[in-house]
Amino acid sequence: MYVLRFKTGGWRRHSHVLVWALLALCAPLRAQTVDAPRVGELAPPFDLVTKGPEHIASSDFVGKRAQFWILQGEQPLAKADDALVKAAQKALTQGIAPIVIGSDQTVWPAPFQTLRDDSKALSRIFGAPMFVAVDRAGWVRDVEPLPLQTDDPDSFALRFLLERTADPTPIFEVGKAAPDFCIRDANGIWRRLSSLRGRKNLVLTFFPRCFTGKCKSHLSSLRDSFGSFQLADTEVWAVSVDPAGGETGQKAFAQSLQLPFPMLPDEGRNLCFLYGAVTTPTDLAKRQSVLIDKDGIVRFIDREVAPETHGEDLLAHLKELGMMP
Repeated sequence: MYVLRFKTGGWRRHSHVLVWALLALCAPLRAQTVDAPRVGELAPPFDLVTKGPEHIASSDFVGKRAQFWILQGEQPLAKADDALVKAAQKALTQGIAPIVIGSDQTVWPAPFQTLRDDSKALSRIFGAPMFVAVDRAGWVRDVEPLPLQTDDPDSFALRFLLERTADPTPIFEVGKAAPDFCIRDANGIWRRLSSLRGRKNLVLTFFPRCFTGKCKSHLSSLRDSFGSFQLADTEVWAVSVDPAGGETGQKAFAQSLQLPFPMLPDEGRNLCFLYGAVTTPTDLAKRQSVLIDKDGIVRFIDREVAPETHGEDLLAHLKELGMMP
């Protein structure tokens, strides 16, 4: 959840009290299903239609726009008055698509995009009514319950949520907190960056394609230095856009090189977008490695990887940065 800051003076001085009181009315809605993504996990995919009808898919936004999902329930949520439309326009100018998702026939005015979800799949996953912030790479960054129109006739809580937040996409650069993520590795094991906090450094390495010459050298170099990484309290996770299975997939590639570290398949490019390894949905991952310390801070980004010596090069950077015990 974001830390909220308010300007002094006027209604803003006490607005947070009213907002949290309104949101507290919906506290039971926080009891989401066991499959509901948490912050730092991938948003569930959708392919829905507008009144047009035009198909809109979640993949249409990846790498392009962040999204604010407004999930409607069975009861009326809010009225899209001028103030709410103005708040949505502000979000749109910041590169955020305000999307209303529901099963009724109500069409919200532009710039809201109204999508029909007759299956109510997203509402069942998160609970409804609910506000969900999704970053440009497709990761959930905030989830907040929304009051019904009967509890908030002026749509104050929703307007506040639309106005308070800039683009929820985390900044990726040296000295900043590494964007959190949770993704299954090629063996189906969940890997969450924040689970390493206070325990391990991480080498997050990106490579273009399994079974190619330089990628073999790149990952073999990390394999050969793996014992030294372990002594330095450092894990290694490798990412590419290849699938996990198949003759040319990550599992087969890891077995062929006897790699001792996890492989993370990122076919949707979500992790690659988050860490700047791709710029379009069809790109292969750029060859790069990111050093993240035990506090979750990005300490070094190597965008000029020397595949044959990469393991030794990163160990030298770990020592130079004081990240080795």
